[in-house]
Amino acid sequence: MKIAILLSIVSYLYLVGCSKSENPIAQAIDDAYRVCTALNNTGLTSECQVKGWGHTIDVRIDTTGIEARKICDGAVKTISQMTRNFKSEWKLRIYSPFSEDHPLAVCVLR
Repeated sequence: MKIAILLSIVSYLYLVGCSKSENPIAQAIDDAYRVCTALNNTGLTSECQVKGWGHTIDVRIDTTGIEARKICDGAVKTISQMTRNFKSEWKLRIYSPFSEDHPLAVCVLR
């Protein structure tokens, strides 16, 4: 499951490119939506939301806490190779469909 998600992120960002905006805030938000689209395209997520004011990408994946941390670590490495627009202000938060408001993993995007 982890590999499918990471490959999807890389493929999607590579194919569509990163934000073309001159505004760094708009660039980060555009790239956050691209990450959500890539995650949704895996078919493994039940929800993905970008929260611009909170600088977060919240995703729900039916997974365990251990696997969520592995996904987070891999996603950070993959996303940081594709875009520099997040600049450690943004976080990827992975939730289970059953975890309500308690993330299984949180990682800082660089």
